[in-house]
Amino acid sequence: MKIQNKEYRIAISDIETLKCCSMFGFYDFENDKWSIFEISKFKNDLYAFVKFYSKGNWDRVVWYNGIDFDTQVIEYILRNYEKWFNLSGLEIADLIYQQAQKVIDDKNYGVFNEFRQEYMEVKPIDVYTILGLDNEARRSSLKKCAFQLDEEVEEMPIHHTVESLTEEETDQVREYMKNDILITYKLFKIVIGDTDHPIYKGNNQLELRLDIQDEFGIDCINYSDIKIGDELLKKSYADAIRKDVKDLPKKGFFRKEIKLKFCIPKYVEFQTEQLQKLLKETKSKIIKPQDKHELEFVFKNTSYTIGLGGGHSDNTSEIWQSDEDYQIVDLDVGSLYPAIIVNNSYYPYHLGKELLNVYKKLYLKRIELKPLAKKDKKIAGIVGAIKLILNSAYGKMGSMDSWMYDKQVQVSVCLTGQFALLMLIESMELAGIHVFSFNTDGITLKLHKDKVEEFKKICEDWENKTSFILERQDYKKIIYSTVNDYMAITNDDKVKTKGDFISEFELWKNKSNRVVALSLQEYFTKGTKPEDFIKNHKNIYDFCIMSRATGENHLELQNDKNENIKLKKLVRYYYSNNSSWQLFKRGTGTTGKPMNVHQAAPNDLGNIYVQYFNKFEDKPFDDYHVDVNQYIYKAYKIIAKVEKNKKDKNFITSLQEVKQMSLF
Repeated sequence: MKIQNKEYRIAISDIETLKCCSMFGFYDFENDKWSIFEISKFKNDLYAFVKFYSKGNWDRVVWYNGIDFDTQVIEYILRNYEKWFNLSGLEIADLIYQQAQKVIDDKNYGVFNEFRQEYMEVKPIDVYTILGLDNEARRSSLKKCAFQLDEEVEEMPIHHTVESLTEEETDQVREYMKNDILITYKLFKIVIGDTDHPIYKGNNQLELRLDIQDEFGIDCINYSDIKIGDELLKKSYADAIRKDVKDLPKKGFFRKEIKLKFCIPKYVEFQTEQLQKLLKETKSKIIKPQDKHELEFVFKNTSYTIGLGGGHSDNTSEIWQSDEDYQIVDLDVGSLYPAIIVNNSYYPYHLGKELLNVYKKLYLKRIELKPLAKKDKKIAGIVGAIKLILNSAYGKMGSMDSWMYDKQVQVSVCLTGQFALLMLIESMELAGIHVFSFNTDGITLKLHKDKVEEFKKICEDWENKTSFILERQDYKKIIYSTVNDYMAITNDDKVKTKGDFISEFELWKNKSNRVVALSLQEYFTKGTKPEDFIKNHKNIYDFCIMSRATGENHLELQNDKNENIKLKKLVRYYYSNNSSWQLFKRGTGTTGKPMNVHQAAPNDLGNIYVQYFNKFEDKPFDDYHVDVNQYIYKAYKIIAKVEKNKKDKNFITSLQEVKQMSLF
């Protein structure tokens, strides 16, 4: 395939390492050609595999979590296979299995990989790390990705410890591996932006990384966005102080206590006694780095929470909309955290002001180049790289494992943003402009047509005082279910969603019950009743739900006769009106007691029965026997929460009425 006008020979791959069978699969997607190598009592493709897997045949091989596992096993084989000339296929498979288990154990105990990427026979492309799915907060298995992508959710049919396989079982392992490779291929297409997924479409992450490599001299092909930002900042800082990256501090600056009076800039001041008192109280506090600091208060009829985890208002169950007299306006601070760092000269104590100078130069360079990025692909890559650098700093300053760690600086960035926005909120409220929503980087308000000029003056004065830049977006309507669940409709009919209302999901999230979110969007934008939308929606995947078990726990189906079917770790299912099976998570809880948790607990509509759906069955939609009433019920529960004060005849005012309606 062509990247940066260069041709790359790329294969998609996966390996399976059972005690009695090793299997290596490669898919040449450009020629639609499979190459499968097996080492078992039935076959010994060792030498054919070694010959095939060479840099003479491939420029790159694509894996899912291949850097930490698959390639480690393969490099072991390449360095030892010549010693195995007198061993049987079964004996070789066992050696490979033992090495695979060692690799897994080493990873569990934090031991560094034995083989580094730069010395590997064929350089890997690992979609797992590029997409950031190795991040603790976003960690995702290939099976979860399969669920998110509407692919077959297959679990390994044979346990890795088995001593012997039949030829039929070997075929099952082969088909399982091929399915994993096809999912990895779909993830690779997401990496290069060759997808219809609206979040990833057209965003070629591989090309961006190659551009960064050319521009900055860092081999970052398998880095996540966060790691790229961190490594580029290290390099820029090291160059500025004329040191090698390896000579930079490995750890940050640890403080016993943090005085919050040093974390809020001098320009922060308030006009009302209430917020003056809040500022004084905050500045008087001395906290430890691990402490949580949070304050709740009500100002001008809006409830607020501010703290070290960010700030927000309490927007529970309400609708705000524009009309002839009022416009709903959202104000966000552009690049908030980078702007705070630059404008307030914040930097980790142990790294000195030189780090701030480097950061500021990059910040200004991005502003300068951004207008040119749309016309120049190379410049777009540089702008993208700088954005990653700027965005990585805030999190790293709060991570104890980071070279940039200085908790006081992170606290300063956080509190500066919140108190600066509180100044803006106060000025708006004193001018009679009501602010009903506040989050970490912006506010949303109700602007009367007679207050437009006063509003503009307040924004201008605030920008001059703080050096921040406000970005405005006008909305027709904002619908809140909770503070973290809302849908906003812009004046040009674009929809922004969060929580219950999201219908397009990043890979690491969970798109279960997607049809409910779609029905809510239709209801609040077009007035379509959930029952009308859901009953006419024919994509079975949008009705599917994911359940996962971890550790020694498992998922299990049980019917009305108390018959049980034990399932694997990840299950895809949907609600069915033609099933007698209920789904449970079983095993041992954190306290050591037996666990028996309903995954689809009974509700006002009665017991919920499910259809196991890890493997797709292509048939007319009605033959799936989806219990659409369960999804209608979910949608109306959210609508009932939002529209609790609405009295017209079409509104469902109680869950009992929802139940009665959904039965028709």
